[in-house]
Amino acid sequence: MRRIRPLAAVIATAIISVTVLAGSAGSQASPDIQARPGVQATTLTWHNLVLTNGWKAFPATSHFGTPAWAVSGGIVYLRGAVHGGAGADLATLPLAARPAHWLWICYVTSGPTTSGLLVRASGLISLFGPGDGVTFSSLSGVSFPVKA
Repeated sequence: MRRIRPLAAVIATAIISVTVLAGSAGSQASPDIQARPGVQATTLTWHNLVLTNGWKAFPATSHFGTPAWAVSGGIVYLRGAVHGGAGADLATLPLAARPAHWLWICYVTSGPTTSGLLVRASGLISLFGPGDGVTFSSLSGVSFPVKA
């Protein structure tokens, strides 16, 4: 009869490279991340989003981070939280951070549901949906491939 190794043993024998995306402009990855063997830390260079239509960043004391974008390894990353907009259009990404086609991405609002964030190939970011995006919209965790 053939023996089957437990999944944990198979995973333990595999070498998996992990990339950790860290912090804000000019910051370094935390020391505990850098000290772990097999973990490669990448510091992102963040660029502030220029907000339109009355959208504002939360104050620094809120700890949500300034609305910003970064590109690493062909992936665009967004961060921060916004509020108070008078229209759906939030900001426009520069050429270096635009997708090849329109993308609908779920994001978190202060309402009881998630809402839709539309990133167009032109770089225009718009917020739509049933959630209360005007009170709170989080960009953190949103990522997508940059136009090739």
